[in-house]
Amino acid sequence: MTHSSIILDAVLRWLALVLLSCIVPLGIFVGRNNIRAFRRELVRDLGRLFSFAKLADGNQLIIPSFELVKYNSRPAPTECLPGRGGLAICHAAFSAS
Repeated sequence: MTHSSIILDAVLRWLALVLLSCIVPLGIFVGRNNIRAFRRELVRDLGRLFSFAKLADGNQLIIPSFELVKYNSRPAPTECLPGRGGLAICHAAFSAS
């Protein structure tokens, strides 16, 4: 093996390592967020479609399966607390209600 082929082999190994450890997870993260945004838009459209459904007394009809889908597709609420040096510490806030 020549010196240049050894260097090329090392460069290709490092390039593969960077691609697999950084770019692929980033692509998965971006793809998942795009799917979530698309699903949220579908749920909003369904909400507009079901908004005309009224009971005989004029109250809005609640469709349990749609409410479950709407609840599951909403973004998780976050709660931020003041931290040291003016930095906020945020975490997902889930309530038992």
